[in-house]
Amino acid sequence: MKFNWTQNKLCFLTINRSPRGNFTNFLNRLDMISLKIYNKNYCIIICGDVNIHCVIDNNSKSQMDAVLHSYILPCIVKFPTKFDPKSLTAIENVFIDTSTIAKYDIYRLINGHPDQDAQLLIINKLQE
Repeated sequence: MKFNWTQNKLCFLTINRSPRGNFTNFLNRLDMISLKIYNKNYCIIICGDVNIHCVIDNNSKSQMDAVLHSYILPCIVKFPTKFDPKSLTAIENVFIDTSTIAKYDIYRLINGHPDQDAQLLIINKLQE
């Protein structure tokens, strides 16, 4: 989705990475897509199930962070999003362009799903 708000262009990229898919291929394609969008001066918001635990440091998270930080797209969800009897994880996540979004709030949205919650992103102010 893309929205034009006065002078700002917002671009939403939704992703769902298979936990069994080729991780290197995923990172390469994410980098390629981000580069195309970033060069068009969009305010980028990426959201979805990346199947990488984004709250705890791990090798996959470090590799994805390296790609996304080059486009100023940090992970903003700092709470568990998926629940099972043995663990809490944050594999569903949101990454935003902090150079263009000045102020935002992110909330856990209890949706009635038995093992995962949704996230609600409210953009309060874009950079001028």
